[in-house]
Amino acid sequence: SSKVFSAVNTLDSSEYAIKAIRKDKGYTKELAVKLIELEVQTMLSLGSHPNIVNIIDSNAYGVARLPKTGYEEVKYIVLEKCTHGSLSKYIKKTGPLEAELSKFMFSQLCNAVAFMHHQHYVHLDI
Repeated sequence: SSKVFSAVNTLDSSEYAIKAIRKDKGYTKELAVKLIELEVQTMLSLGSHPNIVNIIDSNAYGVARLPKTGYEEVKYIVLEKCTHGSLSKYIKKTGPLEAELSKFMFSQLCNAVAFMHHQHYVHLDI
């Protein structure tokens, strides 16, 4: 239901991930706003954990400038960027993980999931 883009703050060159609601999913504007608000509220109430990406900002009424189509309304969340990319891209680039690295990464994932479960949250797409 969303797509993630890389972004750079032109004022200080800091990098972020932008999670935008996909227009091709056919959500009404009202539902898209509710989805953004719910995710932001969930992430903020969850609190901070070293293995969970932090929210930086959000905008349920944003406007994006697109090269081909001009300006377009967009709903998005600004997140800290995982500078090393996704685990799947890492594995595709480097090949299978060594056992010790695999154990380490899996333990980080389990710690984050346990943190969420302790607060009565469930991640739906791990």
